[in-house]
Amino acid sequence: FGQGRTGNQSLSNSANSKLSSGKYSVLLFTTREPTAREVAARGNYGKLFSYCGQFNVSGFDQFLPTDGSRQGDKLWRFRLLPIGEEKYYYYNEKSDLDLEFSGDLREIQYRLTSIVATKSEPRISMAEYRYRSAAVHVYASLRSNGQCEACGSFAPFTRPDGRGFLEVHHLTRLADEGPDLPSNVAALCPNCHRRVHYSIDRKEYGKKLKDAIALKEAIVAG
Repeated sequence: FGQGRTGNQSLSNSANSKLSSGKYSVLLFTTREPTAREVAARGNYGKLFSYCGQFNVSGFDQFLPTDGSRQGDKLWRFRLLPIGEEKYYYYNEKSDLDLEFSGDLREIQYRLTSIVATKSEPRISMAEYRYRSAAVHVYASLRSNGQCEACGSFAPFTRPDGRGFLEVHHLTRLADEGPDLPSNVAALCPNCHRRVHYSIDRKEYGKKLKDAIALKEAIVAG
């Protein structure tokens, strides 16, 4: 929920305005009171904080509680979607995408780019978000033809839908305003996905991967 502990919440204040703009990611923490044992061990009654991860705001709506201390107050409820290097989302929703995946890869590239371009507004629903991500993920999987787009090795195993299992990596993170577009994703084997995030040469490796994907996209586009 938005900022404002009493009365109606407003989108005009600084924090809620930033959240509603869709331009910023959120670092989410929870708090709780310490147990008696924790108080004894720490020597104070300070609240304990727990980091939950980084999130994007996918949309928001107005919420009117019907009970509790905020009953009758107009609150703004923000929908958060987790992001980050450790969270992977896999899709098998070809029928939901209303796309013909057996056609020419160039046509698929054009259609997916058009889909994402027409659904790029910051206030999107969970269904719209999943639609966009699924389309781009499936495209990357098809473009790779079952081979890691970094090292060239074949996928370690086959998915139930017949495609090789590869993890989809955003070349520029969504949290850093990277677009959810075919040109910004690579299908990687688990080893290369870890390497591009955690290795000592991850910056150089990431640069080579971006160049490789740019070349593949240019070839597809013709």
